[in-house]
Amino acid sequence: MEIGTSNNILSHIRSVKAATDRPEVAARQPTETRSAGDSPVLLTGYDNILALGRLALGPSQVESWESKGLEITNETLEAAYEAFNQAFKASMDSPRSGGISINAHQIVADHQAVPEWFLHEQKLHLEANEAPGAKATFARGEYFHISDTASTVSRALKAYSDVQFGFSGKIDR
Repeated sequence: MEIGTSNNILSHIRSVKAATDRPEVAARQPTETRSAGDSPVLLTGYDNILALGRLALGPSQVESWESKGLEITNETLEAAYEAFNQAFKASMDSPRSGGISINAHQIVADHQAVPEWFLHEQKLHLEANEAPGAKATFARGEYFHISDTASTVSRALKAYSDVQFGFSGKIDR
């Protein structure tokens, strides 16, 4: 899946970035708000886009990559933000949506230079993926997968049955 430049979200990203680059606009748009105590920080504008992009990629995953020397670029974070928004909208449009999976490795590899170890990690991650739908979607290079409620529920019920009764199959009463 390629993120097109005509997409409304990408246009919004660019307009927010341009607006916050202008001092007179940036002065009217706070980039951070903090409440009393240890309350969460509320980011707005371009900072919010970058924070949500990082969240979509997985903060601990990003930290792991950065600890190995791979700095995630703002362009990549913008792409992750857009992919997450597209996935969220698609899941809201699907009455059978059971969840969203983001192909973080593909997003990063498509939007910045990555070292060989990253590509190897991407391959291992894909091979280890046990969700057949997501695995096939990610193998095609798409940025997200929307799981079906029926498959999610049936996997959950099977897991419950395995734990609760120690076996898979029909329970006689």
